[in-house]
Amino acid sequence: TKLGEPCTSHAFCDIPAGDTAAPVVNSINRSGSPAANSTSMAFVVTFNESASDVSTDDFQLTTSGTAAGTIASVSAATGSAITVTINSISGAGTLRLDLKASTNIKDSGGNGGGTNGFVNAYTSGQTHTVDFAAPVFQNSTPSLSGTTDSATTLAVRLNETGSAYYVVVAD
Repeated sequence: TKLGEPCTSHAFCDIPAGDTAAPVVNSINRSGSPAANSTSMAFVVTFNESASDVSTDDFQLTTSGTAAGTIASVSAATGSAITVTINSISGAGTLRLDLKASTNIKDSGGNGGGTNGFVNAYTSGQTHTVDFAAPVFQNSTPSLSGTTDSATTLAVRLNETGSAYYVVVAD
């Protein structure tokens, strides 16, 4: 059969190849550099082509420790780069945004969403470190130094990196 003529037999037909592949997630990265104690942050999901029917229910948060958050919104239902906002962040640990398997996401040709397959799950994105836990004393007995008539320095060690805190006690 020639191109443009109906294919009436079980023989091979000259049908031009078209796009039959569902969109693919190239990356899921943090947007900016959110602080560890930020209650809101965002991830940017980048597809290999424009994807449509993108919604919050297409994603899930993978967490470690006591970190938690809520997938609040997507910046658009269609696009090749979509921002997903996470709110109500709490706890201590990490958050990672993952794309679920078997979603309704598809491309402009209708590929994906169950037609010509689905967009594959994606679980290799960047993580965001969450830290809302207050530091605690690591040693039960503080050390004393400079014990003179004018001042005494009391040093304590915390369970987190950062500044060491000193208390000067005067008579």
